[in-house]
Amino acid sequence: MQKNYSNSILFKSPNNTIIVIVIIVVFNITAKAQIAKGADVGWLSYFENNLGITYLNDDGEQQDALKILQNHDMNAIRLRAFVNPTEDNIGEVNTAGVVKNAVRAKNLGLDVMITIHYSDTWADPGSQHKPASWENLNFEQLSQAVYDYTYQLMDALLNAGVTPKWVQVGNETDPGFLWEEGRLTSSNSFANMNNFVTLSNKGYDAIKDRSPTTKVITHIADGNNTTFLTGFFDEFYAKGGKNDIIGVSYYPRWHKGTIQSVVNNLNLLVNQFTKDVMICEIGDLENSQSSTYNMLVDAIDLVEAIPNNRGLGVFYWEPISHSSINGYEQGLAIPIADKQYKFSWVLDAFLDNAEKCVATKITPYIKINDENWQQTSNIIARVGNTIQFNPEPVAGSNWAWRGPNGFSANSRKITLSKIQKNTAGDYTVTYTPDNNGCQVSQTFSLQIYEVGEIIIENPGFETGQISPWLGEGNYGIDTDLINSGVYSGWFGGGNSELYQTITGLLPNTTYQFLSYIRSTSGDNGVVTTGVRDFGNITTSIDVGITGNFGNDFELAEIKFTTGSTNTSATIFASTTKSNTWGKIDDVKVIELNALSNDKNNHQKELFKIYPNPTSNNLTIKPLNFSNNLYITIYDLNGKKVFNKQQNITKNNTFSVSVSNLAKGIYFIQLKDTLAISTKRLIIK
Repeated sequence: MQKNYSNSILFKSPNNTIIVIVIIVVFNITAKAQIAKGADVGWLSYFENNLGITYLNDDGEQQDALKILQNHDMNAIRLRAFVNPTEDNIGEVNTAGVVKNAVRAKNLGLDVMITIHYSDTWADPGSQHKPASWENLNFEQLSQAVYDYTYQLMDALLNAGVTPKWVQVGNETDPGFLWEEGRLTSSNSFANMNNFVTLSNKGYDAIKDRSPTTKVITHIADGNNTTFLTGFFDEFYAKGGKNDIIGVSYYPRWHKGTIQSVVNNLNLLVNQFTKDVMICEIGDLENSQSSTYNMLVDAIDLVEAIPNNRGLGVFYWEPISHSSINGYEQGLAIPIADKQYKFSWVLDAFLDNAEKCVATKITPYIKINDENWQQTSNIIARVGNTIQFNPEPVAGSNWAWRGPNGFSANSRKITLSKIQKNTAGDYTVTYTPDNNGCQVSQTFSLQIYEVGEIIIENPGFETGQISPWLGEGNYGIDTDLINSGVYSGWFGGGNSELYQTITGLLPNTTYQFLSYIRSTSGDNGVVTTGVRDFGNITTSIDVGITGNFGNDFELAEIKFTTGSTNTSATIFASTTKSNTWGKIDDVKVIELNALSNDKNNHQKELFKIYPNPTSNNLTIKPLNFSNNLYITIYDLNGKKVFNKQQNITKNNTFSVSVSNLAKGIYFIQLKDTLAISTKRLIIK
């Protein structure tokens, strides 16, 4: 637009003639348009209706997730459309569901983008399969099916009062779409581009025939691949491809480069093809909040700055998600309580006045009972311990904690006194600096063992790995049917077994092995769990089909007493029948003697160690132990890294070498036939 600026200067000449000089400056200003700032929310209806998920706004009040996004200056949403959806966990993505959710957005005053996948399931660079009902169509019939479906979808939307502002013909169509007829490969210079363009243009024509004002997008996945982008669209337009907008995706987790290099490519596409551009998908890992926030601020500012208002928008993919809901790790939601979420501060990047922030770091410090302060966020403690949390920096007062059982606090330091098993879990503190530093969070993971409980490696398979469990026949871990957490172990289909050998037990001592186990069998078979190789006869129990047709776990409790020289045992779960399958989860071994002696021992200091930290020799002074003493050192993952038996007398001091241990935090455990005690050890 043209803008005129004028001013006048009035003065008198020497002969008293009044002279007026008018200064007129004419200059051009390109008006900066408001770009679309939006979110793909295709999962939202599934989360709400099927999983019971709700969202809290910044004031802690339950509110429509779309309204919360809108209150953070988002002005558009993106919905995906599948032809005949085959899964029920992907949201309302058939025509009726798309229309329903588009109306919901329109009623809030939000613009709508529709992404047509032209498939019954996800379409992306790894999968662009035709709908099953289109499988046997010839190319002419397939082209007509694209037109008819697209027109009918647009017709349904407009009849409901929604005029989509943008529609994507395909989603991340780097390898083409509607395979095999519309498949592309860059390695052969897009030799099948004629077919791709024919099919794509059918979608374009249907959209424009029903809604001439709707803008049509061709969407490519890797916004940082300059060579691919220019090669693709050179060939696309040369073959007569039609669109209004070029769209790209950018995920730092998967794509190279930076957001600056993505926008450099968008500027290149604008100059080369005279097309509008936008970022249709963007996102980053939920645990990289500072970098994600700054990336989004940059993305919005840089797209907005593309000359001649050619940069149209930035859309975050599924900010409503969190890994605890469905495993997707790049959402912006954070859990507050069971099925209740709020959005992280990263959403503030979409505010009109958002500015970049300086990265901030929390240093985690904790203290168990009267031990020294330790710098760690992984805590292993016993029932009855008291834990102090003292994160730094000390400056600033904007701290907020949340944790299990609705725990919350607003001070930097917190104390958990006389902890119980249900105190275990993740405690997350969020710090908001007083200056322009980024808000940052730190999670402390607290594991709590009962008095006398033997530390077993990977007891609930929550590492996501089978190790250190071993097996015979068919065995593994998965996320199907669990007792708690995310994973459980499985075995079956013939002679199969899952087992682990535990060490550091005391001779002539009674223990209890507990495990959650069940059979899910086609032959009404049973599974067996038990203990062997402990110096006495193998002891076990059989578990048949449990409640709810095998969908409930049964707690198996087995007592066993070690032999006179035995310090280890093997715990196992097995089956022998060909059609029998079983699951095991959440195992533990408890020394029963330690439980009965706890009242007398847990208030006493049972031993001292020094120096701590150390790098070579460690001196141990037992205070309330006698006879045969067993010394075990564990790393933070519960892995046994040192084990020794020592004959002592009361108050007898001795040393052990720890020079072979790597730098880090460990736990040293001492026990005899009457007592057990653990301390934290630092190797420097």
